[in-house]
Amino acid sequence: TVADFRRRDMAAGGQGAPLAPAFHAAIFSSKMFDSDSQTRVILNIGGIANVTVLPKPLAESTQPSVIGFDTGPGNGLMDARIQHHQQQPYDKDGQWAAAGTVNPQLLEQFLRDDFFSRTPPKSTGREYFNLAWLEQQLNQLGTTIDPVNVQATLSELTASSVQTAVAQFAADSIVVCGGGARNNDLMQRLSEQFSTATVVASDELGLSADWVEAVAFAWLARESLAHRPGNLPSVTGARRAVVHLYNSTSSLQRRVVFGLDRAGIRDIAVRAAPKVAELRDRGPEAEVAPAYSPERFTGANMHLAAGPREAVRDD
Repeated sequence: TVADFRRRDMAAGGQGAPLAPAFHAAIFSSKMFDSDSQTRVILNIGGIANVTVLPKPLAESTQPSVIGFDTGPGNGLMDARIQHHQQQPYDKDGQWAAAGTVNPQLLEQFLRDDFFSRTPPKSTGREYFNLAWLEQQLNQLGTTIDPVNVQATLSELTASSVQTAVAQFAADSIVVCGGGARNNDLMQRLSEQFSTATVVASDELGLSADWVEAVAFAWLARESLAHRPGNLPSVTGARRAVVHLYNSTSSLQRRVVFGLDRAGIRDIAVRAAPKVAELRDRGPEAEVAPAYSPERFTGANMHLAAGPREAVRDD
């Protein structure tokens, strides 16, 4: 089982996210999609929106670095808002947002958040952009706004923050995947924001927008099992490319799976400590996060890493 896709990137100084750009670069910039002649932006809109910029080569022998980062809220705030007001799981086709009117003052208030002005690499999540964040923004504005107009403004926030984030890359096409590709209102707003670029769902390149994330993790798993790196340092800020973690069927793991008390687990960690220290001393090729030290080990699960076989802690 391949899992824990963030940890080794973070051990190498990266943010551990976003994860999909390596897959996007491998699939959507391949010659089968004839993308070498254009700058293509892959826009994944889930709860959070993130982009992968696939630049066209500057010269025949030059391949610019892939760039990827989170741009801000995707569907998450809109989903939370309609769940609160209409007890619906999501805004189907963006119909509620489409029925409202964007409030310019509220949109400006949203965009003053420091996250939007930060330079990549950067990542965020629902732990930041959530209903508490939204209520704080509404309170700071100090004006009562009809809920349907708040929804319209949230949809515009997603579209405008994406456009601002990638404007410098002069994209020829925006390929949208994730749930946002099924939000007609949001897709229309994106088309208006990117008037000089083509905005399409990834379906038009042969991969359903509903499947891209699942296929991406299957691809990352395959790369891990083949002992090939699955992160992009230019995206996460890591010092080097790393192979993601995967579970093996070692006797050590079977002992943990079939039951050990905390003392037994700690005993395994202590006996693994010399190997962990040896790997750490060997430098970047075997970098181990500080959290792997046996004195910090209190969890009930033990995994072995792909590549250097250090024992690691599973929080």
